[in-house]
Order: sequence, then C-alpha cells, then structure tokens
Amino acid sequence: MKRASLISVLLTVALAIACSSPSTNTNKNGGVIGTANPGLVTICVVVTQDPAQSLPTVEVTDPSYAAKQAQKIRWCVYNNTKSQLTRVSIAFNAGSPCDNNPTLTLTNIDAGNDPAACTDVCGCIATAGSFGYTIDVTTASGNVQNPNPRVILN
Repeated sequence: MKRASLISVLLTVALAIACSSPSTNTNKNGGVIGTANPGLVTICVVVTQDPAQSLPTVEVTDPSYAAKQAQKIRWCVYNNTKSQLTRVSIAFNAGSPCDNNPTLTLTNIDAGNDPAACTDVCGCIATAGSFGYTIDVTTASGNVQNPNPRVILN
C-alpha cells in the first residue's frame, strides 16, 4: 500500500513538472529548435487516489505564472484514479485573470491519466495580480477540493 502511494506521488510530481516546463524541441547537439506554444500556459491538475482512502487527492501546479495580456491559460486534468471523475470545476475566489468567459467545468473524465481533459482557453487580462481559485472534483464517492492554488499575472 505504501508503494502505491509513493508511485502516485511520483507520478503527480512528474506530471506537474512536465506541465510547468516550457515545451521545446532540440537538435542532436542540444540546441533549441523552437517552442511548442510560448503563448499558452498549461496548468496541470492531477487527481490521484490512495487505495486506503475513499476520496482522491487533487494536486495542481501552484503558483502558475503568465504574462498579462500576452499569454493564454488552460487547465488540463489528469485522472490517475480507477474511476471516472463526474465533474471538475474551477472557480475564482475574487477576480478572474481571464479576459473572456471560458468554460472551466469538465464532466465525465474517464479513468487513466492519458489523454488529459482540458478546459477552454482563458485569455489573460491586462492587469497584473494574484488570482486565487478553487478546484472542486466530484466522484461517485463524493467531493474533494483544492482551495488554495493561484495564477499570478506579471
């Protein structure tokens, strides 16, 4: 059981690092060829479950940084549990960093961590600031939240 928990934590960390790192291609000498999409910031939400617990845990890249008015943001959910996630919603605590009204609710995310389910793209507003939000995950067993992540616009 401890081994399953350790594997779950390691997978969560690996996905968070992969999502927070810019995606680049390199040539055989290690030189950078290009960036996949420098204008899009992907925030990873990883839902994992310890077999000893009925509710999963929600991990998220935090804090996440984006350039005001220059970049866009999306949240991608990886369901690393054995059951379907009924609903995942993202709600901002006060103001929103989005200049549009993106759909930040996903439903019926199948078990398994690939492919990720991603929200609509949020265009960043022109004002710098820190924007806290809550991620609410609903499963057949109940709800679980991560109430403390934030997006920082510079």
